[in-house]
Amino acid sequence: MAAARQEDSMENSKKTAERLFSKEQLVNSGKFAGRRDLLETMLKDGKQYSVPEVEKMIERFMKGRVM
Repeated sequence: MAAARQEDSMENSKKTAERLFSKEQLVNSGKFAGRRDLLETMLKDGKQYSVPEVEKMIERFMKGRVM
């Protein structure tokens, strides 16, 4: 039981330790320089995102079907 609590605690601290960034910060970052147009359309103003979250969003979009 104590191990489960410790595991939950570690998982929660991992989530809170992820840095969040605004749409503007991500669009202007060097990391996503080649995806600026995509981020402009995908991300919402006023919302904050973590880098892994944005990377997953891009990956899902790129794997989407072309009509």
